Amino acid sequence: MNTIFVTGAIQKKQAHSLQGYNKYEVARILELDVERIEVVNDYNYSSPKDVIPKEEISIVFKAGTLQGDYIHVCTTTEVMTLHAETLEKVNYFSHKSFNDLHHVRMTKNGNYLVVNTGLDLLMEFSYEGELLAQWPVHDDVETYNSDVDYRKIPSTKPHTSHPNYVTILDNHYWVTRFKQKDAINIHNNNKAKINIEGMHDGIAYKNFIYYTTVNGHIVKYDTVTHTYEDYDLNKLEESFITTFKALGWCRGLKVVDEETVIVGFSRLRPTKQKDYTQWLNGNIDKLKSSRHLPTRIAKYNLKKKEKMWEINLEKQGLNVVFSIL
Repeated sequence: MNTIFVTGAIQKKQAHSLQGYNKYEVARILELDVERIEVVNDYNYSSPKDVIPKEEISIVFKAGTLQGDYIHVCTTTEVMTLHAETLEKVNYFSHKSFNDLHHVRMTKNGNYLVVNTGLDLLMEFSYEGELLAQWPVHDDVETYNSDVDYRKIPSTKPHTSHPNYVTILDNHYWVTRFKQKDAINIHNNNKAKINIEGMHDGIAYKNFIYYTTVNGHIVKYDTVTHTYEDYDLNKLEESFITTFKALGWCRGLKVVDEETVIVGFSRLRPTKQKDYTQWLNGNIDKLKSSRHLPTRIAKYNLKKKEKMWEINLEKQGLNVVFSIL
């Protein structure tokens, strides 16, 4: 592996004073040579006006999936497929139910699974964009109004669950839920209860699912024994041990092999959504911006509990990271 893809965005100049759903002006994908620390290809994207709000607009590539020669990725209101070699768009659709999409992947039947965070739903669409099925990720999720264009609503927070990522394992769909600190099987309601902090990515590898929690943990969940190993990345960072310097928003995960992972961290910024930053114990507003660690990716050997390397993504023109492919 010489190159990886990283999805995210370029922030607005005044991003420090804006809410999370209004911070980013250009969605961006980098193809990055991790040995030379060099961008070998990139794709910048701006959404058309008919699929975004009139005000408080944020354009960002959320989490995608690399499957074969194609990258399936979403903005907050759009789903698209790019050819991995050229980063040219080969398929695209939007739907008026879309609000704060967080992840998209393709099923073996060629349909799209879409995590609609704004409506607390997992949705399935045909390749052409026809809605085929939908599953609420919580019993208390209200049925949405099909007459409303949710793409025009800047934010539907607070969310009941705030689902982030969908994993396919043995033809079952597992969705991570930030608020419940778990992953739920939407077919039978079985849960992988981790209860460390809000869960984000879920990457299937052999008999395991590797999860990220936003406070900097990698959880290796055994799908056979239903037990897990917890790797606290904070303990591998001298900056966190010697002084309060949070690693950042831990989000984005690539499993290289059973012991090695690449993890994304996004720079922390003040927010009014305190229920999403409780893990900081109120310290986010006390930290000066100069003490926040930059948006970056880092490679870890989990077995040896070692950080192997780190790359500052802000120097590569990316201010937030959502997935590593």
